[in-house]
Formats: sequence, C-alpha cells, structure tokens
Amino acid sequence: AARVSGLTAAVALGHTAPVTSGDVVVVTACCGATGSFAVQLAKAAGASVVGTVGSAAKVDAAKQLGVDRVLNYRHESLADVLAAEYPGGVDVAY
Repeated sequence: AARVSGLTAAVALGHTAPVTSGDVVVVTACCGATGSFAVQLAKAAGASVVGTVGSAAKVDAAKQLGVDRVLNYRHESLADVLAAEYPGGVDVAY
C-alpha cells in the first residue's frame, strides 16, 4: 500500500501539478497515507505546506512531517485561514 500511496503523491505533485520552490501547497488529510507522502514531496521541492487534520492527536504528527501550518478543520475554517494567512492564494491543493 505504501508504494501505491507514494506513487499517487509523486505523480500528482511531480507531473499533474508540479510543485516548485516557494509554492504554497494545501494537503488535505496530511497525516494519511498519500497525504503524508505529499507533504514530504512538497517540502522537498521547497514549498510551504498547509495541512489539514481532523483531530488534536494528529496536529503533532503533522508538525513532525514538516507541515508549516496545521489546520484542524474541526476548530478552524480552511477558507478563513487561507484568506487571512495566504491572501495571495495557494498554488496547489492536494
């Protein structure tokens, strides 16, 4: 399963929506199988990563993965956070 998850993230962020240094990338379910790979690939490309999680327990896991801005969608609105903290928008949503 790890190979499929890694390949899915690699194709998405390497070919479908290539991530480059300085990009802002939103990764939903950033602690999940494909999400965690996507975070690592985006960070390796030099992007800033906004990652969503659905529980307080996953906040620390997301930070350990390298997520720059962890958003627990049960307590914050993604739209509000993006509007306030990333007024220039995002480059890729995964």
